[in-house]
Amino acid sequence: MKIHLRMKCKACGYWNRIEVDKLFIEQPSSEPEVRVLIPFYKPLKVETCKKCRSVIAEPKELIKIIRGKHQVIPISTKLNLWILALPISSIASVFIVGFYFYRESFDASAFSTAVSSLLSAILVILLVWERLRDSLFKKLEYLHKNFLFKLYNGTPHLFWTLDGTKKLRSDLGKYAKFLNLQLCPSTLLKEIDRFLYLHGEFYKRYQEIEELAKKQIEKPINLTRDLLQYHIGLTDYHSSSYTDEAEEIYKGIAQTITKENPKLVSEAKGFIEKTRESEKQIHSQLEDFLKSNNLRLELEPSVPWL
Repeated sequence: MKIHLRMKCKACGYWNRIEVDKLFIEQPSSEPEVRVLIPFYKPLKVETCKKCRSVIAEPKELIKIIRGKHQVIPISTKLNLWILALPISSIASVFIVGFYFYRESFDASAFSTAVSSLLSAILVILLVWERLRDSLFKKLEYLHKNFLFKLYNGTPHLFWTLDGTKKLRSDLGKYAKFLNLQLCPSTLLKEIDRFLYLHGEFYKRYQEIEELAKKQIEKPINLTRDLLQYHIGLTDYHSSSYTDEAEEIYKGIAQTITKENPKLVSEAKGFIEKTRESEKQIHSQLEDFLKSNNLRLELEPSVPWL
């Protein structure tokens, strides 16, 4: 299917329109019965930028469109729009419309009274906005100290602190609200829910793998998860303190399980990869949110005793 695609030149930033052929290429899936088709775009010829003449696309290189990150709107901006800009603009609009339609019946005294009332209303809104702004920042600091920073600081290890992650998610759902404002991005909460779901699906399959491994281990030897996960292919590293005999035992167990239960092992690998990718997304979204609201990303430095 031939279509036109807008493509930005990396050299000068100019947007070009190029003719491409849209293709769908099947990608590996953790579930064999599910087909995953990803759209790619193949340029019909070598394309150059119309502005600087740099090569921007070639038929031998397929183009994949990656969705960019949404810009995070600071909470203070939302409050300004909701409490300050909208009411003031609405009151001013009503005043202007009223004055336009009833301008003939306005005398100097009535006009002066109307303007005075308008200014009084705006002043009240400004006072309310100032109080709400102070309350908002206090609530945001409370959330940052008790929930957001803990989640951000723990994102490299969310996979191993599942109970703490569940509690933080629950607390954010309860307390991350101020009037009708959501003090935590809804996309972040959805990503945490996705992370918890993926982790649950992985753990169900890993428990099955552990049960299969236990049946192959002789009684005097206890199950070592570190070695099992490494030889199954769920992690890329393990402790170097194990004996060669232990390494061989777990290598054989992993090969047997993979050979007899290829679907189970493949699904476990797929879910653990998606879980770790989701963890990276949580960290990235949290970092963007904290930066946009001028909230610290590191621990406060301790004051040394004098």
